[in-house]
Amino acid sequence: MDTDKIRQILNALVIIGVVVTIICYYTLDDKTPFFYAFVATAFCKLMEVFIRFTQ
Repeated sequence: MDTDKIRQILNALVIIGVVVTIICYYTLDDKTPFFYAFVATAFCKLMEVFIRFTQ
C-alpha cells in the first residue's frame, strides 16, 4: 500500500478519534473511555507523523 494512502487513512482516523474523544469527555461521567480514546487518537497521529518524516 502507498504511504500517502496510509497517511490519509490515519488522518481520517485521527479526525474521527477527536470527535469521539470530545463526545466522551462531555457526555460520560467516567473519564476512562475518554483517556482510551485520547491515547488511541494520539497514537494514530504519532504513526502518521513518523511515516511522514521517514519518507
